[in-house]
Amino acid sequence: MEGGEDVYSSYEKENELNPHSLLISTSSGNLFCKRIFFVKWKSDENETILRQSINDFICNVIQNVISYKFDSIAFPPIGCGHSNLSRNIIIQTLIEQLIYQIKTRNLSLTIKFIILPHQHDIYQQFYHQLLTSQQGFTKT
Repeated sequence: MEGGEDVYSSYEKENELNPHSLLISTSSGNLFCKRIFFVKWKSDENETILRQSINDFICNVIQNVISYKFDSIAFPPIGCGHSNLSRNIIIQTLIEQLIYQIKTRNLSLTIKFIILPHQHDIYQQFYHQLLTSQQGFTKT
């Protein structure tokens, strides 16, 4: 884990104490951020359920970002490593829901997607979706 042993042990301890908790917050460890939020997310192969689970995930994250008064957030490409899930649906829904949350809540947030160098195909899909979404985002 990139955050280091402190983050890992803190996560394990909190998960053991509160196994049904939707969110676990830890210190930043070795990372240059204020907090790390581990939000439990359950994927599903059914497209409708998958989209709704991503919408719920983003809503939960945004609520915590607002609560902690953060002005930026970083996401790994959630779900993009699952071969049985549509990466395109995941990326499209993730970006659309973030745009929706920013617009409806009138937020000013810096959002980063952390994509590793060997994940070139994931990068390309995010890039394409962001370009497509940006056209709709700037028109309203």
